[in-house]
Amino acid sequence: MQVKVENLEGLKRLFTVQLPREQYDLKLKEQLAKIKANGKFDGFRPGKVPESMIKQRYGKALEQDVLNELIQESLPKALEEAAINPASAPEYDSSSMLEGQPVEYKVKFEVIPTITVKDLAGVPIKKHVAKVGEENINSTLENLRKQRTTWEPAERASINGDQLVIDFEGTVGGEPFKGNTAQDFTLVLGEGRMIAGFEEGLLGVSVGQDTVLKVTFPEQYHAEELAGKPAEFKVQVKEVNKPVLPELDDAFAAEWDIKEGGLEALKKEIEIGLERESHNLARSILRNTVFDKLLELNIFDLPNSLIDAEIERMQQHSMREMQRRYGVKEVPAGPREYFEAAARRSVALALLIAEIIKLYKLKPDPQKVSEIVRMQATAYEYPEEIIKYMLSNKDFLQSIEGQALEEQVIDKMLETALVEEVETSYAELAELHAHTAEEDDDEHDHENCDHDHHHH
Repeated sequence: MQVKVENLEGLKRLFTVQLPREQYDLKLKEQLAKIKANGKFDGFRPGKVPESMIKQRYGKALEQDVLNELIQESLPKALEEAAINPASAPEYDSSSMLEGQPVEYKVKFEVIPTITVKDLAGVPIKKHVAKVGEENINSTLENLRKQRTTWEPAERASINGDQLVIDFEGTVGGEPFKGNTAQDFTLVLGEGRMIAGFEEGLLGVSVGQDTVLKVTFPEQYHAEELAGKPAEFKVQVKEVNKPVLPELDDAFAAEWDIKEGGLEALKKEIEIGLERESHNLARSILRNTVFDKLLELNIFDLPNSLIDAEIERMQQHSMREMQRRYGVKEVPAGPREYFEAAARRSVALALLIAEIIKLYKLKPDPQKVSEIVRMQATAYEYPEEIIKYMLSNKDFLQSIEGQALEEQVIDKMLETALVEEVETSYAELAELHAHTAEEDDDEHDHENCDHDHHHH
């Protein structure tokens, strides 16, 4: 077997493989023998059909079948021999099978780029360390209290934070418009759910009061026929309610599924949740910092086939998310451009991480695997059972080992970097994470950092 590689544009390669004629002839003979033994030809008993007749009937198709079989057998070996790592499926180009000549076929594909890793030696990296303090626990408790707000008549004029129940009717230029009326409509003043001026105009109103609000629809309003237009709303105030927050006591803790230990146990739960969340946030920020620096230092060509596949994966993921979130069946795929930058980053990172793993011969560290499993299990009511499940489920374990390897890559890169530890408050961490998190980072779900209190 002879192998020749030609460079085309970018990472595309043209691969020419020559095979000895005997290999082809032998395979052809085997196929002819099969057809001869099993084929049905009028006027001939099985096994008695002349080869010339078989060739006449199956000619080109038979040649192509034999060639395909040869390609499937020889291509992996040829790639290995040429030390080539393809990034895309080979695209058949051409072949020649001249009588008495070696058989030759050509395929095109993209290759994985050769990366010479530049590490983070001497590069300054900030590592945030979060302290979960009493004030974080208390502010989370306050958020939980707000989630359990009840309402009672205020018996005074309305102020910010009050809940109003109103009827309203709106007009633009004296004419009604679609969706211009509502009965028993509930809103909380100061939440900013309504267009500018609406909630502000209802400060200081009392039950039974009628009022007229003069407001203007925003320029970017979703209903184009109303955008930027002045409007009048006649409002009738039916209720003014003030918020009542529950007492912070053991009964309150019981509402959050705390079966024993009361308020102190709830605080402990919150602390564990915040510490896990802090760890995840700090690690995620560090991860993004390390990977951004590595991508700045290591610039290489990316295979288009991998970028296309990643864009398609992201489009599918986004469609499923939309379907899940809004309960719609048909969702169009988002435009390619929307995902391109994230897809390029994701492909570059995957190639770079794989190269670092190979370079330093990294294997999933059992201790790291167990750390990740324990950290994830603290989110559940019965962590020990969850740990057992995670470690016995093959797919789950594989994904955890992947995370462990990624963590090991980060640790390896930090060994030679100039790491500066910075003590950061939990609130600052959450804000920093919002700024640095990649759009496609769905490894940790930080949507609700208040109280990560799952019970499964």
